[in-house]
Amino acid sequence: MSLSPWRERRVQALTLHSITHVQHDLFSHRRVVTTQKKLVVLSDCKQSFKEFNNAPHDRWPVSLIRMRKIPPLGWWTMRTIDTMLRNDERTAWVGFLTSAPNFAGEPIADWIDGPDPPDVACTTSPGRKLGVELTKWVQSAQIKSGKDRQRLEQIYLGMVGSENQPRPEHLGRVHLYPKSKTVGAKDEAGFRDQLFDMLKVENAKPNPGPLDPNASIPSNYWNNVQHWNTQQGEPVSDFTGYSLLKKYLNKLWIYPRRFHHELFADGAWVGFDLPGEHYSTECMEWAAIHNIRKKIKMYQNRGIPAQHCLNEFNLICYYCDEALFHNTPTTSLGVDFSGLATGVEKALASEASVFDRIFLFHPYEAKKSMQVYGRKSN
Repeated sequence: MSLSPWRERRVQALTLHSITHVQHDLFSHRRVVTTQKKLVVLSDCKQSFKEFNNAPHDRWPVSLIRMRKIPPLGWWTMRTIDTMLRNDERTAWVGFLTSAPNFAGEPIADWIDGPDPPDVACTTSPGRKLGVELTKWVQSAQIKSGKDRQRLEQIYLGMVGSENQPRPEHLGRVHLYPKSKTVGAKDEAGFRDQLFDMLKVENAKPNPGPLDPNASIPSNYWNNVQHWNTQQGEPVSDFTGYSLLKKYLNKLWIYPRRFHHELFADGAWVGFDLPGEHYSTECMEWAAIHNIRKKIKMYQNRGIPAQHCLNEFNLICYYCDEALFHNTPTTSLGVDFSGLATGVEKALASEASVFDRIFLFHPYEAKKSMQVYGRKSN
C-alpha cells in the first residue's frame, strides 16, 4: 500500500533522525517515536499506522523500531516537538532518582522523557502523574569567564608547543600570564622564538650566591641572576628586548627544576597556573536561588499542570560538571551542602511557586538531594 504524497514527505522527514524505539506517553496516551534529536508524536490521524510499517524501509527504518503492546488508540498524524533530554539532564535525573526514589512521597513506577515542559514524565506506584522540570545550578558569568580562559589557554598551548622543545637544565615549569588576547597569526612564530630565547637566557644566568649583609646590593643585581631559583619560584616581567612578549604577556612565572623532581623528561613544561582565589558559598547559593526563580517566572502562568493533567509539578536544580570546573565551590569552612540548602530554602519560603516541590541535587555530596521548597515527604 503506497502513501499519499503528503504523508510520504513526512515519512521521509522522519528518516533524517535515527529512530531507536517507540514509547507510550504515560499521560496523554499518544505513541511517540524517540529519535536522537526529537520526539515525533503520532496522534489523531485517519491514516493507519500499519501503512507506515508498509512504507519502503529506505524511508521508514521499521527494523529499528520496537513497538510496545498498547491498546488501539485510533489513527495518527505526525507532528514534531523538541523533547529529548540532553545527556547532562538525563544523568542528573537518573542520579537524583537513585538518591531520592521516594521524592514525591511514594515510589516512581515508570518514567519517560517529557514533552518539555516537563522534562520528565513520571507515574508513581499508586498511579499519580508527576512532571519534573530540570535546571542547571550554575553561576553563568563564572562559566563564561572560565570557558573564555580555557579557550585562550588552549590557543597558547597549541602555539607554544613546549612538549616539542628541550627543557633547559635549571627550569622546571613555566606559567604564562597573558593579557587576555590571542597572539596574532603573523606574530606566532616570533612570539614562540622570543619566549624560548628568553628562557634560555634565564637558564644561563648564575645562581645567586650568599650575600654579605654588610655590603650593598648592586643595582640590577636580581635581573642578572636566577632570582626565581627558590622553592616558590618567582615572576619575570622584564621583557626588555622581547617586544612580542611585552605585547602579549603580563609576566611569566618560573619554577626551578631542583624543587620539581616529579617532572618528566618529556611532555609540556610551559603552561598555565590553575585558577583560584578567595570565595564565599553565597555565590553558589544565590546562583541556585536565581535559577530557581527564573524557572518559576517562566512557567508561572503557562498552566503546565492542567495542560498535562499532573498531580504534581516539581523542579530539580542540579549541579553539573560545568559548575565543578568553572564555578566556586558550594562548601567552605563551616558551610556544608546542608547549610547552603537551608539558605536557599529560607529565601524561597515566602514565595509563591508553580512548582509543588523544589530540590537541589549535588552528585558529589554524600547526601546528594535536598528539598528546599514545598511539602516534604516522610
